[in-house]
Amino acid sequence: MPFILVIGLILLLITFPFYLPQFKVIFFPTSKKHLAYLKNYLKLTDSDIVYDIGCGNGRVLKNIISGTQARGVGIELSPLVYLAAKLNLLGIKNIRIIWGDFFKKDLSGSTVLYCFLNKKALEKLAPKFKKELNSQTKIVAYIFKIPGLKEADIVKDSRGQELFYI
Repeated sequence: MPFILVIGLILLLITFPFYLPQFKVIFFPTSKKHLAYLKNYLKLTDSDIVYDIGCGNGRVLKNIISGTQARGVGIELSPLVYLAAKLNLLGIKNIRIIWGDFFKKDLSGSTVLYCFLNKKALEKLAPKFKKELNSQTKIVAYIFKIPGLKEADIVKDSRGQELFYI
């Protein structure tokens, strides 16, 4: 019986955010191969602050910030995935993970903002981006374009497939 309770608690922690009306995004990691294209494109400087909204296990921040003095901030709503990110990034001093709803967090401190979200979430975020981010902030959307925002650039893979909308 205790085993079933533990499994039930884990399932509840994993699915908790999906019961919230504004949260309809599933955890699906960005391809490592695609991250290499992004890292090469971004060429982060030591003064950059990269936000990853819906950061999952923190792998994107860890990857694109590695080898730089840039700082990273991940925001994750799912308690279990948040804990996985904290564990994944133990000992990495220039990345901070925040548990919370990125719709309610201030994003204005970012110089680069990364998101891998569905079209509906991106559509809801576009006004927030326009309000909170300055014109120099690079917004990087993986796979889906952000409705209402015009791309300044598109990162493609070696076959010409569009990966990231900047």
